[in-house]
Amino acid sequence: MESSKTLISKIRACGTINDEILERIESIPVGAKVCKEWKYHVTFETSASSEVKNSEIESIPTFENVRSAISLWRYEGEKLEVPPDTFGNSLNYEICTFDDVKRLHRELLDVLNKYERLVDDEITRGELRIFLKNMGTLQGALGQIESLSLSLEGDIVDLEKKESGVELLSKAFSEMTVSTGSSAGVWSGVFTKSSGKKTPMPTMPTIDYPKDLIEWAGLTTQMQINLVHKNLCDIPYNIGVLTFLVKIDLSFNKLSSLPESFGNLTNLESLKLYANKLSSLPESFGNLTNLKHLELDNNEFISTPEVLNRLTNLENLELHNQKSHIKLTRPHALGDSCEVKL
Repeated sequence: MESSKTLISKIRACGTINDEILERIESIPVGAKVCKEWKYHVTFETSASSEVKNSEIESIPTFENVRSAISLWRYEGEKLEVPPDTFGNSLNYEICTFDDVKRLHRELLDVLNKYERLVDDEITRGELRIFLKNMGTLQGALGQIESLSLSLEGDIVDLEKKESGVELLSKAFSEMTVSTGSSAGVWSGVFTKSSGKKTPMPTMPTIDYPKDLIEWAGLTTQMQINLVHKNLCDIPYNIGVLTFLVKIDLSFNKLSSLPESFGNLTNLESLKLYANKLSSLPESFGNLTNLKHLELDNNEFISTPEVLNRLTNLENLELHNQKSHIKLTRPHALGDSCEVKL
């Protein structure tokens, strides 16, 4: 069982990360803008044999002010647990806005100093465990806020030569020509990268783009994806539209990176990325705060990704057997309840 001193050290480590994120957020220039949406006008022809030709893509970025986005951000996660008011501070554990998160983070750090004077007993340790959990929740919220300053990278033109680019769109539309009974012709639509929604052109059938991705993945259920041993070098840049997913298994592929939109899959509880070529994780990965089981073994990491410290609900984490032959270290913000295999 962890002592009060150990728990306080973990809380301070978590608080240090929170301070670093806060510093980065507050250093964002007032007029800073980032690309938060890519709209694409996609046109191509399909034949009865599903042959695709004359494909064209026009991409249009849409920008938004970062500080405006941060001011509009609202916390939608689980309520923080309210511990006994040992020191009579009457803290408000309700968080909604960025200012609320910033306030409570600083108030908790102030209260933490008082715990160092208490006796190391089960009551104190129990309160500190609640303290650590709440600090982790604040860290997840700060991660979401910081992600608002990240531009969506790349556009679909960069993926033309890959399966997850125009070929994926073309295949989905080709299948739809059969299911809708349409004859071969020209299909066009506008795809929004940030939401994955498709606005159909006049007279064109309505296409449910997330459904097309599901069909591509060969799913039998809309709750999990199993794409083991598929020789994948890339996955769709907008896989983040599949927010209902609870389980994903992408083991035994050739993935060297994950798209930034992966961080939108906030309902994920189990993620298997065993035996790929990953050496880093996107910053948005820290938003996957519902993850309980994560397999990153047999990849190419040379150090433990810092972003794992934000996954405070992890129960099982596998980091062993890296192809670099470097033994990784345990993420310092994870509690003892998380089993980590190194």
